[in-house]
Amino acid sequence: MSIAKSCRIGILIQIVAYQVMTYSIHAFAQEPSDVETIESVLEGPSAAFAFEKSFRDPDLYRNSKPVRLDQCENITALTTDLWSKKDVLTDFKQYRTEDQVGAIVIVKTEYCCDGSRLCAVTTACMEKKSTPLVGRFRVYAGWIKNNPDRAWSQWDDNVIREYEFIQGPGARVVVMVPTWDGKMYQWHSTATRLDLSASDFDRHQGETPKLEAFLEEAVKYAPTTKPDPDPETIDSDGDE
Repeated sequence: MSIAKSCRIGILIQIVAYQVMTYSIHAFAQEPSDVETIESVLEGPSAAFAFEKSFRDPDLYRNSKPVRLDQCENITALTTDLWSKKDVLTDFKQYRTEDQVGAIVIVKTEYCCDGSRLCAVTTACMEKKSTPLVGRFRVYAGWIKNNPDRAWSQWDDNVIREYEFIQGPGARVVVMVPTWDGKMYQWHSTATRLDLSASDFDRHQGETPKLEAFLEEAVKYAPTTKPDPDPETIDSDGDE
């Protein structure tokens, strides 16, 4: 084989190797953006906006539907066995993720599902995380006054009293951040105060700046690290 031919073969091998390596690097570099794209479809302002609008009837607004809790994957529905703040915090401590610092409870009726849609928008924002800060909390929801069974009327009264729900301003939003010493920080608001009406939601295209600011304040009070055990309760061998 001539020297010239050997050089040509060597150059071809180098070109092929370079192309293979470039393709591999490019494919690897695309993976994070692919993941981000998938996540952006599943959650965020656009996802919350699309989710809520899927329950609307654009031609006949009064035929719009409420956002049912059984169609939500990221919201835990309150029940007769799980409804009080104590119940919620116990459940939160058992099932919280590493990044979650507290619990959000929304109480709604969906009576305005064909008008301001305050309850529907609030539910969609929590389900699809209109702001990433929603993900810092485990979300619970109580849908009151929607069960024809009279046995639930007492449950409705209990939930209304526990979370100080008032008909009119839309869904009640309660945020609870427990501390390691058994105390709890608590904040209350409403869908109206947080600009979670259909008109505000449409104007901001799913962005919820007031909800974000509300949750941002709560996160500030989250304990950062778990305190060490009291030294007085540990013996010389390090056992309690």
